[in-house]
Amino acid sequence: VFRPAAIAREIAWLGRDRSFGAGLRRVGAAHLPGVRHILRLPTDDRDVLRAEQQSLATVNEELEHLLDSLDVPMVVVDGERCVRRFTSSARQMVNVIASDIGRPIGDIHWNVSVSDVDEMVRSAAASGTMAQRDVQDRNGRYNVLTVRPYRTPGGRQAGAVITLVDIGAHAAARTALQ
Repeated sequence: VFRPAAIAREIAWLGRDRSFGAGLRRVGAAHLPGVRHILRLPTDDRDVLRAEQQSLATVNEELEHLLDSLDVPMVVVDGERCVRRFTSSARQMVNVIASDIGRPIGDIHWNVSVSDVDEMVRSAAASGTMAQRDVQDRNGRYNVLTVRPYRTPGGRQAGAVITLVDIGAHAAARTALQ
C-alpha cells in the first residue's frame, strides 16, 4: 500500500542534520526538495499534516464502510457508556439516530427486550469479560445481545462494543427439538 504521509515522515527523518562531529557531511533540507518532488510528497510540515489527516479520514471512512457491510447491528460506547458510533443496521434494532452520539446508552429505548443494557455494559467493563443474553425483538425474532469490553493497549478501559446477531433459525430449530 502506498502511504505518502509515512514516506514523507521517513524522508524527513533521513534528511535530518546528522552531523555530530567534524568531518561528517551535513545532510539537510537542501537535499530533500528534489527527492520529495520526484516522489510527489509534501514539502513542508503543513502539507505532511494535511496528508496524514487525509490518510486518517480515508481509513476512518473505510472502517465505516466495512462495519456497515457486515450488516450486524453494532453500537460502540465509550468509557462513560455514551454512544460513540453505530452501524446503519443498528438504527432499526437499537433505535439510534445520529443525534444520539454522545448520549448515555441507558437513555436509549431499544427495539429488543432488554431493559438493563447499561448495567450489562457496566458489569462487562468492570469484570473485563464478555456478557451475552438472548433477546427478542418486537417482531418476535430472537437475537443474541453481546457486550464485549475493550481496552487501550495500556490496559485502560476504553468502552464496549454491543452487537446483536439474529439467531431466529437457530432458536426455531432448538424449539422444534424440544
